[in-house]
Amino acid sequence: MKPLKKVKFEKYEEAIFYDPVIHKRGQTYTNGVVMDGERTAMSPAQHLDSIYLINVRSFTDRLKHARAQLARFNLQAELVHEWDADDLTEEIDKRYFASSDLSPAQKSCSMKHVTALQRIVDRGERFALVLED
Repeated sequence: MKPLKKVKFEKYEEAIFYDPVIHKRGQTYTNGVVMDGERTAMSPAQHLDSIYLINVRSFTDRLKHARAQLARFNLQAELVHEWDADDLTEEIDKRYFASSDLSPAQKSCSMKHVTALQRIVDRGERFALVLED
């Protein structure tokens, strides 16, 4: 895996992405494609099968912000709203978090990640991005 690199964008000052293509200075992204005069390559986001966004249903401001950030790059994410802290019952707590010192919010977050990972496996996705708001 190549390290994260800073890449110049036409509309934005810069953004950091993991990219499977080595970039030379001065390359720019145009509509998600790297242009350097010699070759073109898809942006890393175009290699993704899915993007999942972990969010708490009541955190509407954070969801709005996350969607706006994704929209800057013409991306959309599937929401993971299952397992908010209020949804966790004593039975679920005993089943998955035996003798755990985690807070309800931490348990919720971990269950949301498991849900996202299960979707990836169930759908046979090879490349997916899981984000938290």
